[in-house]
Amino acid sequence: MPITEQHTEESLCLAHIYALAGVAGVNYGIRKGYDYGVDGQFNEVITRGTRRVDSGFPLDFQAKATIVKGGVKPDHRGGVSVDQRCR
Repeated sequence: MPITEQHTEESLCLAHIYALAGVAGVNYGIRKGYDYGVDGQFNEVITRGTRRVDSGFPLDFQAKATIVKGGVKPDHRGGVSVDQRCR
């Protein structure tokens, strides 16, 4: 039995958050658990001497994922694209 649609949406939202943190070069903390939303924190990384440490000024966030109905459609290469939004 597969996970629920809401759990799938949350998993896609988490993947988006992980990608954003990687591109931005920040640390992140996520409070786990399928509760139909994502709570977490981004932490800027600074250099102190020769060490990299969190800056001490975190950015807290809450995200809620939804998939727009009808958002799955074939793309021009024969694959599938999904209109997934993380809010």
